[in-house]
Amino acid sequence: MIGATYKEGWGAIDQSAEPLDFVRFMARVNGDDSEETFIRLSETIRQLEVQAGHQVLEVGCGTGGAARALASLAGDTGRVMAVDLSEIMLEVARSRGAGQSPPVEYRIADVHALPFADGSFDRCCARNVLEIVADPSRAMSEMVRVLRPGGKLVLPAADYGSLAIHGSDRDLTRAIITYICERETNGWVGRELPSLFMRAGISDLTIQVEASVCNDFAYFFESWLGPYLSRALAAGAFDAEQITAWLNEQVEHARMNIFFAVHTTFIVTGWKP
Repeated sequence: MIGATYKEGWGAIDQSAEPLDFVRFMARVNGDDSEETFIRLSETIRQLEVQAGHQVLEVGCGTGGAARALASLAGDTGRVMAVDLSEIMLEVARSRGAGQSPPVEYRIADVHALPFADGSFDRCCARNVLEIVADPSRAMSEMVRVLRPGGKLVLPAADYGSLAIHGSDRDLTRAIITYICERETNGWVGRELPSLFMRAGISDLTIQVEASVCNDFAYFFESWLGPYLSRALAAGAFDAEQITAWLNEQVEHARMNIFFAVHTTFIVTGWKP
């Protein structure tokens, strides 16, 4: 994936040599279009409380599975606007949603500068987004701006600072997690969500915390850990011999069926006064 980091890659999908790699990545993570990833679509929808006639905004819609589910709730009298920074993602979303009734409106947009008037939507959500944006605070302000008074915002976000992986070299394990949080992702954004909500003027918060567990080392390594460590080694952040030994231990844990990686996910909701 193009970019010096994971989050930079997702910000430049259309400029990458293989943009469809991102589509395939999402298909694997989201179970094709079921969207039941570690940040559960069903829980996001429940928290949104979308009703017929609602104007709904989904930020970072990807291939559109969540937006299509929301459109069925908003109904013919409502509207679902799904935005993404990538035209490639939007093309796939439009193709998968062709012929759906009611339809979803897709539009290219940057969450840091949403092209909508103040107070345009009754509901807004963004999943797997704040972990990879350039400025989470600005993104939050924009989502709140386009939300109507009395509107509801639902933001689930992973907190990679809570990532737990067993490694006998504890100092190196902690250093790897810190690198992921500070370089590859906005790793502490999950625990920062309540503060971001309050600073943006959103009240009546509810905070839900869930544990996300991965026991499949090959999947975890291919999707996240491997690319993270490859870039870290290229940047000289770690000693190659130490990383090799650490990874060999994780492979052995996988062979013994004792590998696991777990982190917390925060789902924060609130209402705009």
